[in-house]
Formats: sequence, structure tokens, C-alpha cells
Amino acid sequence: MDEIMKDSVIYQSLKEDIERKVKEESRMRWISLVVGILEHIFGKLNPDWEKSIESLSIPQLQELFVALYGFKNEEDLVNWLSNLK
Repeated sequence: MDEIMKDSVIYQSLKEDIERKVKEESRMRWISLVVGILEHIFGKLNPDWEKSIESLSIPQLQELFVALYGFKNEEDLVNWLSNLK
């Protein structure tokens, strides 16, 4: 019976939907963490920078999280974001 359920279209659809939601929730937590740290360091972020950060993938957010500890000023953040393009 388990194999039949795993092969069903409904099961697969639900599984994919749950996986997508979990991944998006994880990405949103990374965004919140990175933006929170940057705002602690630099104060309120430029809305364009925040928008750029919100468009990053989880691996990019993780890279930014590590990189931000070496940022000395806002220009370092701008340069990091510019190098993504």
C-alpha cells in the first residue's frame, strides 16, 4: 500500500508542495538573519540593497552571511551585491 501511495500523483504533488514551502521558509529565515545583522551593523538598509538581498538563493545568502563579517562599510556590501551580477 505504501508503494501505491508514493507513486500516486496526489502524493507526489503534496510532497513537492511541502518541499517547496519548507525551502521558501528556510530562505526567508536566512533573509531575516542576514538583513537583521546588516541593519545592526549599518542601520536601516537602502531599500534597493534589501530588495537585492531578498532575491538571493539560499547558497548566496549563506555566502553573504559569511562575507558580511568582513565588511567594514556599506560599500563592501554594495560591491558584494554588484559582483553577483
